[in-house]
Amino acid sequence: MKKLVLLLLVAFTALSVEAAKPKKIIVYTKEGCGRCKYVEGYMKENKIKHTELPISKKENQTAMWTLLKEDGLKGSVTMPVVMIGKKLYYNMKDLKSFVAKLK
Repeated sequence: MKKLVLLLLVAFTALSVEAAKPKKIIVYTKEGCGRCKYVEGYMKENKIKHTELPISKKENQTAMWTLLKEDGLKGSVTMPVVMIGKKLYYNMKDLKSFVAKLK
């Protein structure tokens, strides 16, 4: 019984530590995209750690479309595409509200 309690405590602690880690943020951007520029500017201004991947690079574009198709997108996408942890965000209507939640 003590071993079971100890194992559960260790597992719970590991989950808590994992949940406390900041999630990696990736922003797929397109040259000339005002929405992309807005998100990038907001992230830099608020010192939010992230990685920008311009889709002008073929490998970034391929990776983005692969993720979108795996997420069930059928059709076009409004940029930018943002990945937080393993969750994708795209076609965001209210970009200001979206980025405000990233602080």
